[in-house]
Amino acid sequence: MAKCKAKRKYEDEHRTFLEEWEDAFFFIEQNGKALCLICNTMISHFKASNLQRHFRTLHANIDKELPKGTELCKQKLSTLKSQVKRQSQMFQQLTKHGETVTLASYKVAWNIARAKKPYNEGEFLKQCFADVIETLAPDY
Repeated sequence: MAKCKAKRKYEDEHRTFLEEWEDAFFFIEQNGKALCLICNTMISHFKASNLQRHFRTLHANIDKELPKGTELCKQKLSTLKSQVKRQSQMFQQLTKHGETVTLASYKVAWNIARAKKPYNEGEFLKQCFADVIETLAPDY
């Protein structure tokens, strides 16, 4: 009886993103996947054939308009990369703001539980809102 070979797994191939793919196919690495800078599509496997097929089938006009190695092509690539960077920074700021709002609500809940008071007591709520302001706007 012959032994069956185990299937190869993608994780075992140890593929890495190559910097030359940025210039050739307008892809960058983001969160362990290849991101197309033109259409924001994620390709999960770092294989030149996958990136090339995506670029040739969906963005053939870009290849004709911006010949590889020209200054215009490099300028377009840097512009697209900076747009992706600004977009990710904006999302990080929104996430951080959401985390601070959640933290502020936890502080209010903590004060309520610790004081064993209802919401309608004035001084108690004043202290709760002071904690909220301290969390959301520390320099205020």
